[in-house]
Amino acid sequence: MTVPMRQGVMQLDLTGERGQSELARLHDRVVQFNGRVELTALDGSMSVLVSKNELQAIEQALDILSDTKDVRAMRDELMHIAVLAR
Repeated sequence: MTVPMRQGVMQLDLTGERGQSELARLHDRVVQFNGRVELTALDGSMSVLVSKNELQAIEQALDILSDTKDVRAMRDELMHIAVLAR
């Protein structure tokens, strides 16, 4: 069952056979548009369904950003602090 919500968010019941077809539809949409879907369980816990391409782009960006001079300096400083804390 799909219930439109405010701000473009939809609530889906993913139980049973109908729920599985809804999940398959979400999967197809995420793959087709290289997007993401936020999933919230009844208990409030959250996860995100992302396409493989989106995940690879995020990982690549993190690799690039984490290999800068400033980040290496912060990592070295944290390692130094960790050694002193022993």
